[in-house]
Amino acid sequence: MNRLIIYFSLALIVSSCTSVKPVLQPTYNKGGYTFQKYHSKSLATEESVVIVGSITDLVKNNNLGSSSIKYECTTQQSSSGEFSLKGKASAIKFQLIANSVGYLKVETEPFHTQPGDSIVVNFRLAQDEKPILYCEANPTGK
Repeated sequence: MNRLIIYFSLALIVSSCTSVKPVLQPTYNKGGYTFQKYHSKSLATEESVVIVGSITDLVKNNNLGSSSIKYECTTQQSSSGEFSLKGKASAIKFQLIANSVGYLKVETEPFHTQPGDSIVVNFRLAQDEKPILYCEANPTGK
């Protein structure tokens, strides 16, 4: 009986020490995103919300420069592939949209925020396989 309690205790300790890796949420295209929500008492007293994250390549996992994040009616440009947004909490659901030249955009599912929320959203964008149009002037004029 004592061995059973010891084994159960060890199993409980080992299972509680494992870390939870965020799961990539698939979207309607090949990319996806991870979404983690935390709560901060200091942000709650300010009735604020902070959303941070990165925009990376799905395959190479490197940050995408010249990317943008759209939230509500605002677009924030990022030359490093990282973003940080701070604002007031809203009961109205909204979504984030990440975009970069040559990549397919990724949209989160609509979500709402509460005072004190600290949210981490990491976007993984897939390359757009459509060629970027290249138009060259015809020197013969035909």
